[in-house]
Amino acid sequence: MVVAAPSQAEAYLLACTSIVRDLIEGVQAEEEINLNQLRLKYGKKYKVKGVPRLVDILSAVPLEWQDRLKGALRAKPVRTASGVSDCLSRLAEVSRAQKLTR
Repeated sequence: MVVAAPSQAEAYLLACTSIVRDLIEGVQAEEEINLNQLRLKYGKKYKVKGVPRLVDILSAVPLEWQDRLKGALRAKPVRTASGVSDCLSRLAEVSRAQKLTR
């Protein structure tokens, strides 16, 4: 009997749950855990395109473990559209001022 390889979505989910399982085992054993190494290891093992995102790993964590693992899985803040548009408006003001002085 031939078993088909898991789809990309299934492989991604398997990678996320394996990372969470290792994180929980590491916390219980009070070991130092390198999250980036785990992400790379399971990304390669399940042949996932790229590495699993922190947000996806956090969503795979069981509710009773979310408080303990949230610090390790905290994602960096993402630049908002308002911050980008603020920079662009300043650049536009500078170029207008240059035209007026010439």
